[in-house]
Amino acid sequence: MDKYKEIDFEILIKISIGLILIVLNCVIANSQPLFSIFVTPMIIPFICLMMNYVLIKRSFQVFVTTGYAFLLINDLLIRLRAIEIGDTEGNSFIFLSFLITYLIISLGFWIYFFTKHLENKRKNMIILLISMVFVFIEYSMIQLKIGIKN
Repeated sequence: MDKYKEIDFEILIKISIGLILIVLNCVIANSQPLFSIFVTPMIIPFICLMMNYVLIKRSFQVFVTTGYAFLLINDLLIRLRAIEIGDTEGNSFIFLSFLITYLIISLGFWIYFFTKHLENKRKNMIILLISMVFVFIEYSMIQLKIGIKN
C-alpha cells in the first residue's frame, strides 16, 4: 500500500511540474508570442518524457490521456495569451506548432506501445487510437470557434 502512495505522490509532483511549465510557457507567450509557439514542440514532449517512468508504471491509459491533455491545455492557453498574433499567419504558426507537437507525442506513444510488453494490448491500442482521434477532433472544434470569431 505504501508503494502506491509513493507512486501517487510522484505522479502528483510530475503533473504539477508539467502544469507549471505549461503556464510558464504561456506567460512567456504574453510578451514573446513567437518564442512560445516555437518552443512548444520541445516542452510538451519533455513533460511527457519526464512523467514517463512513473505514469507508465501505473497505467498506460493515464499516461496517454495526461499527455494529450497537456497538449490541449497548452494550446488553449497559448491561444488565450498570444492574442497579438491574431492574424492568419499567427493562427497558422500556432496550428503548425500544435501539429508538430501532436505528431511527436503520438509517435512516442506508438513507439512505446510497440516496444514494451503491456498487458491488454488490444485495450491499450483502442485507448490510444480513441485519444488521438478525440484530440484532433477537439482541436478542430477549437480552430472552428476561433475562425468564426476572427
